[in-house]
Amino acid sequence: MAPLTRSATRGQPVEGVVKRNQAAAAAKRSRKAQPRPKAAAIPFGDNNASEMETNSPTPAQRKRKLAQAEQEQTPGRPTEKMPRYVAALEKARFAKNMRIPSHKFLVPPRLYAVLNGPKPTPEVVVNHGWNGNKLSDNVMLIDPNTMLRGTRAQVTDCVIGKVGFKSGFHVWAIIWPEDMRGTNPVVGVAEKTIVPQMSGYVSMLGLLADSYGWDLRKNEVLHETFSHKVPAVSRRAYPTLFGSKPFEAPKKIYCILDMDEGYLAFATDHSYLGVAFRGLQGKTLYPAVSSVWGNSTIAIHYIGGLPAEAPSLFSQCMRTLRGMRDANQIPKLIPNLPPYIQGMLYFQQ
Repeated sequence: MAPLTRSATRGQPVEGVVKRNQAAAAAKRSRKAQPRPKAAAIPFGDNNASEMETNSPTPAQRKRKLAQAEQEQTPGRPTEKMPRYVAALEKARFAKNMRIPSHKFLVPPRLYAVLNGPKPTPEVVVNHGWNGNKLSDNVMLIDPNTMLRGTRAQVTDCVIGKVGFKSGFHVWAIIWPEDMRGTNPVVGVAEKTIVPQMSGYVSMLGLLADSYGWDLRKNEVLHETFSHKVPAVSRRAYPTLFGSKPFEAPKKIYCILDMDEGYLAFATDHSYLGVAFRGLQGKTLYPAVSSVWGNSTIAIHYIGGLPAEAPSLFSQCMRTLRGMRDANQIPKLIPNLPPYIQGMLYFQQ
């Protein structure tokens, strides 16, 4: 067989390719061998110092390059392909001035899996809209995912979703303008037995045992408030992530329902607000809102969910370690723990 004389990829002579590669390597070696010119001395206070060109980077430039390289290599950094709310949560989580919170405020890994996963189809979003068969005569649907409350006074109306959740991990967004909330705006979950309307202006979700609600005006989470004589038993301040600072819920609120772990949590575009309720296993809960404001429009948008799964041994170990003490003390409790494992305990990696 005759020897090959041409490149199999581009049809060029093999000898020419070899010579060209050798010449390029020699040129590269010669460039490396040349001494780099020293940076010109910049007199202190010279206004024209920024215009002087130099081949050697300044310490500030080297610091910026190292920071950029570290940012690109850090797992979980926000990218342009991430949804806006995922990037916002990631940005807040990696903020330099943010203190590592205690374990009850750590973002669940399954939330990132849902927010960064495939978007639901329009059919799925419509199927997870408001339930038009369980409305009061003071409420109508503009579209399958948007409700409009009428102007009747001295009543509170409640609307629930079409689909109830008994297992799995589910996330949906409630879009409720701030100027359409009134005195008792409540978001949360409820069982199918909840009534669509009550007399008076009340925080309807959380009034009885069949619902759980977050009052956006009073910043309290409510459950079975009607049957408890002591308010502290059935209501408490929420969220507590911001301490004594007043919190104003934005237009869009994310509801996170984990029926495997049995908890309901809330988040915004910029913050994960923590768990509001626990012990929800065994129930079938529907997304719900209750409103007293006339001509208010409230929309629901299903973001996604994950099927039920048995908790892994790894997640159980992390939950146990996080529950021992404050998450800031983990490096002190286990000084020999690798930094990567410590980051996983913080949900940072």
